[in-house]
Amino acid sequence: MEINRLKQFKIVVEAGGLLKASEVLGITGGGLSKSLKALEQELGYAVFDQRGRGLELTEMGKHLYERLPVVLQTIDDLLHLKELKRADTPHLRIVSFEVFTTYFLGMVTANSYQGSTVEIREAIPGQMEQLVADKHSDLRITYLPIPHQGVEFTKVGKIRMGIFGRKKFRKGHSLQDLPFVIPIAPIQGTPSGVRGLDGWPEHLFERRIQFRVEMMETALQLCRHGVAVSFLPEFVVALSNAQSTNELKLEELNQPADFEQIQRDVFLIQRKGAEETQVVREIAKALRKLS
Repeated sequence: MEINRLKQFKIVVEAGGLLKASEVLGITGGGLSKSLKALEQELGYAVFDQRGRGLELTEMGKHLYERLPVVLQTIDDLLHLKELKRADTPHLRIVSFEVFTTYFLGMVTANSYQGSTVEIREAIPGQMEQLVADKHSDLRITYLPIPHQGVEFTKVGKIRMGIFGRKKFRKGHSLQDLPFVIPIAPIQGTPSGVRGLDGWPEHLFERRIQFRVEMMETALQLCRHGVAVSFLPEFVVALSNAQSTNELKLEELNQPADFEQIQRDVFLIQRKGAEETQVVREIAKALRKLS
């Protein structure tokens, strides 16, 4: 039995008919119809009944469709078993959020892990600790630690935070006037009381929120084009400025008099009793250099 015919049958069901399915597949409606007839001959039963100009699943067709995702996934796994085996055994599995996965780990992995398999996941605090505790990840990097049974924290450095935006926001704007872009993801359970992924102390200082975004790169783009400001790690802004033209560079904005300079402690989180490998020591060393 040709696997492609099973896949085509699935697409016809999900597209709602032959015409839409043929457009998705890039084949003619006649060719697709012949393929389905051949599938029915191989199966020994009809999967569709003709209803006017449309098709309707038969009872056997419904049973086939319900079981098909598992069947197709199993076949795909068997066909790619060698690649799956390699993918299931990474040398290091790291979980963090965009501050570190996008703007820090790229520099570290490029220099340290050539020839090794590194798996990098993104998650928010709380979820990350669970991934480490459940052995789905080996190492977590964060500045918003949330206590969790079965994991231990090691403080390895600090990163300086600041309010950044285009030069036009430097004068004549109070904190309440500035149009902030902030992360969508809410955080719960941090000992410090911080509830936002950017680490803003909102329990101490209110700000005007203009945009909520999922990706830090989206926030940086809004800031570069002068429509928003953001609370960002200094090293991330330095990387952004190094890749931007002069008119798109960001500057640190004046902070309120009672807004003390904020530095975030950076932590590595591993399962309790996990060995501190050379790789972990190299990551810790690189994180200290961000201070």
